Amino acid sequence: MNVRIKSQIIIRCIVLLTALIGLNGPLPAQVMEEDAIILGYLREAAENNRGLKSAFNEFTASLESVPAAGALDDPQLSMGVFLRPMQFPMGNQRAEFSLMQMFPWFGMLRTQRNEANAMANARYETFRSLRNQLSMEIRNNWYALCRVDGVLALQDEELEILEIRERILLNLLSTSVGSSPASSQSMRSQQRQISGASSSGAAESGMSMGGGAELRPSSGTGRPSADMGSMPSGGGGSGALSALLNLEMEKETLLVSKQSLEEDRKALSVRFNQLRGVEPGARIETRKDLDLPEYEATLWIWDEVYTDQHPMQRMIEKEQEAALEKEKMARLNGRPMMGLGVNYMLFSPLTENGMNMGGDNMIMPMATLSLPIYRKKIKAQQSSAAWEIKAFDQALQYNQDEIRSQWQSALSELRNAERQVSLLEKQMEVNERIKNLGISAYENGSATYEEILDIDARSIALKTQRWNAVIDAWQALTQVNFVIGSDAGE
Repeated sequence: MNVRIKSQIIIRCIVLLTALIGLNGPLPAQVMEEDAIILGYLREAAENNRGLKSAFNEFTASLESVPAAGALDDPQLSMGVFLRPMQFPMGNQRAEFSLMQMFPWFGMLRTQRNEANAMANARYETFRSLRNQLSMEIRNNWYALCRVDGVLALQDEELEILEIRERILLNLLSTSVGSSPASSQSMRSQQRQISGASSSGAAESGMSMGGGAELRPSSGTGRPSADMGSMPSGGGGSGALSALLNLEMEKETLLVSKQSLEEDRKALSVRFNQLRGVEPGARIETRKDLDLPEYEATLWIWDEVYTDQHPMQRMIEKEQEAALEKEKMARLNGRPMMGLGVNYMLFSPLTENGMNMGGDNMIMPMATLSLPIYRKKIKAQQSSAAWEIKAFDQALQYNQDEIRSQWQSALSELRNAERQVSLLEKQMEVNERIKNLGISAYENGSATYEEILDIDARSIALKTQRWNAVIDAWQALTQVNFVIGSDAGE
């Protein structure tokens, strides 16, 4: 790999790391307009996430090893000095210097560079895979926070309805007690029963919710049931008291559910801020008005290009390329190595009869050749590389099947969420018409205000279910994009 290609790859990765539009950014299956809030968090994670920086540094380290892989071995210099000159007819030899450079067989250096380059590309695909996984986790955590915040807001609305019911029941109970001949002692006894039942209802709710509210509640709010939330038809004190006790139990259950969701939000916030690389208590902005995501219709058509674009698939392909180069190197290791060098011999003149004779220094070119006659290790290297290639072939096919399975599963979840949202929206329209009819009947005196409250409670339950289905759709689409594994701007 020359310096120009190397620089281009490093610049490309730095841009991907900092800009982070490639953090599993808009894909062929992605929504047409990404929310600015989540994109800001994605960029922040790219700049601060330590795991992502570690993967990028590993890739950079492997890239730096490419030039070293294709370099020649250092030349060898040897020197020898005679303590007593060695006498030759041409003079006395004082010292000898030898310089030798070994050369591998033709094509070995290029093969070594190709193998190191393939491994560097595999590390780059590992970096991409971790980056896409980080993007998926950030999106899923953010949508989970949106889910919790939306459900908490709807539970606040339901709590208001329960408080209105409670005031109506108290007024009804007070009217019933005031009009009856019961003594003040009997009235105080009823109040003690209400107070005691409220405490009992709170304890029972605490036991039933002891496991904590689920992060994804099925409805988020509990619509008053016929036996607990409905108002007494008559004005009898016993009926109002029974309804009030049931209402207190329902209210305590709702409060415990809210507390559980708030605890879940704390845990989600800590994890989300960890992915962002910021303080655990950093503020997180969410949305409560998300609608179904929009995406291209081609999402439903499986394309083999999706598999080829997946980082894990491309990583296996690069490792297979490295294994092919290893097999080629094993064959080249069976060829001899050549060496070229030179000897320089230092002489001093001989003295005979008072005359200096000889003493000219001598230069001797040299060549050497290795003899790879022990073939067992070479055959073992070739066999090991061949098995690696077969293993990567099987891994490619397995990974492709796994991607296809995950893709189909994510699409099924997305379809189911869309159908659920469509059904709930129709039910919400019908419930709104029922409410309009109820209001008209209330104005005519043929319906009670409590019946209107029942309709409002059912409306909150439908809104909660729809909100959960919308979040499910966004999370399913996030999974689809992760399975496809494509990057924006590449």
